[in-house]
Formats: sequence, structure tokens, C-alpha cells
Amino acid sequence: MKQILIIITLFSSLFLYGEMSDTQREFRLFVNPYDSQASVIGRGITVATISSILFFSEEEMREVIQNNHTPFLNETSKVAKYLGEGKYIFPAYIFVGGFGFISGSEKTVETGLLGLGGALASTAVSTALKMATQRSRPFNERGEDFWNRSSFSYDTSFPSGHTTLAFSVATVMSHQYAQNRPVLSAAFYAAATLTGLSRMYDDKHWTTDVFVGSIIGYSVTKGVLEYHEKLINKKKSLSQFEFKPYMTSEGIIGLSIYF
Repeated sequence: MKQILIIITLFSSLFLYGEMSDTQREFRLFVNPYDSQASVIGRGITVATISSILFFSEEEMREVIQNNHTPFLNETSKVAKYLGEGKYIFPAYIFVGGFGFISGSEKTVETGLLGLGGALASTAVSTALKMATQRSRPFNERGEDFWNRSSFSYDTSFPSGHTTLAFSVATVMSHQYAQNRPVLSAAFYAAATLTGLSRMYDDKHWTTDVFVGSIIGYSVTKGVLEYHEKLINKKKSLSQFEFKPYMTSEGIIGLSIYF
């Protein structure tokens, strides 16, 4: 059972990393300024290796976290989890988009729509994996293996849906408001990381649930953003065409296309 995590993360990472071109998207989690041409397989192996290391130390990490609860961390965990609560995030995006429409702010509308699209797409991937892997939550005390439930359940552990959604939110916010503000971008992702840690702190998820959830939230939402950019560029290229009718001295009517 333990080898299944390596297979899943390696497969997922093929979509996470790559070289940007007309036919292939680029999704990067670990950006190396000296190696922008790193191969898809190399990056995939990195993610799979980290995931497998985390997997084989799940119980030890859980024990450390559960033995170090404090009143301050209890309160921090309660607050941090809200960034990954779908019942708050989805209505918030709808409100943001509606507010932008009413106020005439195109960027605010765009933020609401991109956020909603990224959240829906990443949540769909996360939910599909939850259904497929049937991994019990830590507090169920069935161990960290996959398919360790006696019957099918919708309340499963792998991956963390809260972490997926939190990193989706961070990715959209960073793209829209922190492209040239590294400190603000780091703050968005730090908040998402706290959400993931809170799920481990509350004994709702294993370490790898959180790690893979962050990958899904980031990479799938990044894909939505990349697709949106391509649509905008395509629209701009089409808008560069100019059509003008003409008539020759011989009375021939035609249409000129300028681009």
C-alpha cells in the first residue's frame, strides 16, 4: 500500500512541472533561478521522493504534533482552518465577483471568477482522489495505509481538502495582487501553510495528505490561471486584425485585412 503514494505523486507531478510552450503548460512548485529548463521527470522524482519520505514517517510526526498542544496553538489552529473552509471561500468569491461588477472594477470581477474556477477545479481533483484512495483519518486509529476502511466513505483523508483550497486561494491572490511583491506573496502562501498545519494539529490529516493537497491546490489553480492568460492573449491577437473595404478604379469591391 505504501508504494501507491509514490505512484500518485509522480503522476500528479507530471502536470505540476514542465517547460512553457504553445502545447505544454508550466506548473512550478520549486523554482530554481539557475535551472529554468529542469525536466518534467526530474521535478516529478523530487516531489515523489519528498512524499515517500513523509509517508514513512507519518506516525512519528503525528506523535510529535499531538504531544505538543498548547492553548495558543489551539486558538491559532481554529483560525487557520477557515482559509480552507469551502462554505466560506466559495461564497466569498461570488461576493467578490459581484462587488467588482457593481463597482465597475474589472480586476475584482476577474479575481472572483478566477478564484471560483481554481477552487472548483482543484476541489474536484482532490475529491476524486479522496474517493479513489479511501484513506482513514488519523483519529480513526486505522493506520496510515490507503484503502484501510471496511466500507466506502465520503469522509476520507487523502488528500487534505482544506489545504487544497487554501493553496488555491493563495495562488490566485498571489497572481492577482502580489506578482511583483514577494513579501505579500510569501504571506499568502504562509497563511495557506498554516491551514495545512492546522489540519495535522487537529489530527484530521496525515502529513502526506497536506503535502499532496498543497500540490493540487497550487498546480490545478495555476493551470486555470495559465489557461485564462492564453485566452486573453488569443483575444488580443484577434483584436489586432483590421478589416477595411475597398473599391478599385475599375469598380471592383473587395476587403483588405491588416494585421
